[in-house]
Amino acid sequence: MKQHTRTPWKVYEDELRPKFPVPCLEIQDSRGRPIVPWIGFDACDLPKGQIRANAAFIVLAVNSHDALLLAAQHMVEALRDLRDAHGLAYYHGDALDAGLQAIARAEGRERP
Repeated sequence: MKQHTRTPWKVYEDELRPKFPVPCLEIQDSRGRPIVPWIGFDACDLPKGQIRANAAFIVLAVNSHDALLLAAQHMVEALRDLRDAHGLAYYHGDALDAGLQAIARAEGRERP
């Protein structure tokens, strides 16, 4: 599988051309190069505000991915330590399973 573009990403919005005011909304890399372009809103029937919110949510998720994955890995490790030290699988088994499943999804080993 190919690697994704290095983070952080950002949302960019402007007019396509000054004398041709078609909105341009795209996701860019940290150098301002387009990663995911959306030129105009003709191909999408969603309200413009929702399109902007979706682009911002994509960027938020991408930029948070590595930190959230690391946090999940640390939490799973802590739950395993508790389980092994105190036999708390009964109390934390669901949390441990949920953490392992979230890590597998984040690493692309399991589809949602």
